[in-house]
Amino acid sequence: NVGGLFYANDIALVAPDAEAMQRMLNFCDDHSRVNHYRFNTNKSITFGTHVYTIYGEPLTQRTEFKYLGIRFNADGIDWVKHFSAMIAKAE
Repeated sequence: NVGGLFYANDIALVAPDAEAMQRMLNFCDDHSRVNHYRFNTNKSITFGTHVYTIYGEPLTQRTEFKYLGIRFNADGIDWVKHFSAMIAKAE
């Protein structure tokens, strides 16, 4: 199981269900408080209809997002949008 994808200061959490995701967010909340840092809730987004929170704040919900330059939707990588954006950049 992949619990998250990490690159520099970018993190993408992956969970099998809403309860597991909220537990992971709670762990992130606790870890950041103990180690004196804070996740930027303005840059944090979630998928689906469940409202997730960190620091008691609800996170923004989206149907798609870009992570490390790759476009994702609820089905995974959105290859059409990703390649369309790459082609537009190259033109």
